[in-house]
Amino acid sequence: MGGSVDEVHEFMNWLNSKEPNSVVYICFGSLTNFSDCQLIEIALALEASQQQFIWVVKKEKHDKEE
Repeated sequence: MGGSVDEVHEFMNWLNSKEPNSVVYICFGSLTNFSDCQLIEIALALEASQQQFIWVVKKEKHDKEE
């Protein structure tokens, strides 16, 4: 998990407030590279499912040398 201690604490509080087996964990792994359009479509489908979820998406690397 990335983010500040406060963000992690907020996330854990949210997760702990949910019933067991009521949250879906979604992670496509580190080898997938979705376009912005594809990520939006996945997000819309997840929201439409009305299922509580945690979706892990890796940050895009910007390897720029100056």
